[in-house]
Amino acid sequence: MVESPDSASSTGSLEAPKSLRDIFPPVRRSHILNCAFASWHAIYRPYTPKARTIPLTSEFLSYLREDGIVLPDDEEQITTLSDSDGSEGETESEDEDEDEGGITQDRRNPTQRFPELHQRIKTTIRELGGKVSPKLNWSSPKDAAFMTATNTLECRTPGEVYLLLKSSDFITHDLEHAFRDCVDDDDEEEEGEQQKPPLTAENIPYHLTLRKWFALNPSLEFRVFVSSRRILAMTQRDLNHYDFLPSLRTTIISAITRFFTATLAPTFPDPDFVFDVYIPLSSTTARDDAHDDDDDDEDSRPRVWLIDINPWAPRTDSILFSWMELLRLRNGETVAGAEVELRLIGRDDPEAYQFATPQYGASKLPRDVVDVGLEGEEAVWEFAQRWRDIVEKAERERGERTVGR
Repeated sequence: MVESPDSASSTGSLEAPKSLRDIFPPVRRSHILNCAFASWHAIYRPYTPKARTIPLTSEFLSYLREDGIVLPDDEEQITTLSDSDGSEGETESEDEDEDEGGITQDRRNPTQRFPELHQRIKTTIRELGGKVSPKLNWSSPKDAAFMTATNTLECRTPGEVYLLLKSSDFITHDLEHAFRDCVDDDDEEEEGEQQKPPLTAENIPYHLTLRKWFALNPSLEFRVFVSSRRILAMTQRDLNHYDFLPSLRTTIISAITRFFTATLAPTFPDPDFVFDVYIPLSSTTARDDAHDDDDDDEDSRPRVWLIDINPWAPRTDSILFSWMELLRLRNGETVAGAEVELRLIGRDDPEAYQFATPQYGASKLPRDVVDVGLEGEEAVWEFAQRWRDIVEKAERERGERTVGR
């Protein structure tokens, strides 16, 4: 719990904070819900890439939370990764297994378990051009992209969507820890207003977002930090150096500020938040090459796409800033009249040139392990035996070299 200044002073001494959360302003549960994609998408739809939100049933949420992966049987490749042996002689009573904790898990195929939702997802993918990227309330399963053949979030079937969602630690966080380190909202109600039920993890309205797939240029994605409805700072999102970005700094700052002032500042319900935008390269270069700074022709301005809105909370990645820096800016510890900083990775910065660095490495398994696991239990045992033989052979060879010295 965050200690208020009053309570701290009453003790007669001030102790140094132990962590960022000790000094971070309280994060309310309602703020977390306001940042859920389905909460704001309808308001800012004209400024976002084409997407659809689908309310999720309790049955589907149970499916996401369960161990093992059972994928649809109405697609070209039937893929199952679970504790069941998938024998053809299963009866309906064998569609339920108990895990080690004694909890019964439904092993039915998604086409049987939630057929209406499954069909709606299939239809939505088709309506969005046949290729989508999935997202839950707050997170996309970026850490599970290694599970796909393209190593991206591109999905063409419901089964690919399910595989990404069930393989992602980010999605698990959305499901199990959405309100972690949050405080309850004030219980005060307006006179005559019907009292609302308390916000808990159990009554979060979950949605699946399917966004029409298109390949973003990662160099043109930016994160913007807002407090008291004013922009504090901006940062590029991709941790690589790009030679062309410094020359576009003024254009990017102006475009994002103009978009924020006209669109988000007057309408988003919370004064503090973080948002992500994408600015297509064609619009920025056309603006720089063909127009001067005083040109107010809207058609010549860079187009700003709203990609996401994130909580003003330590869980949100501050990327090239530290949250301590941002809190100092929030408290007014900056030069009066100073321009908002867009922080870019310089040529000699230690973060530069990370093209070969794997992201989300802690969430990954070797590709061979994933592929074998999807082939079934027999393939897993065969792979384990081969691996044991390789290890034993390596140990024998190491021992022979030691004896020969």
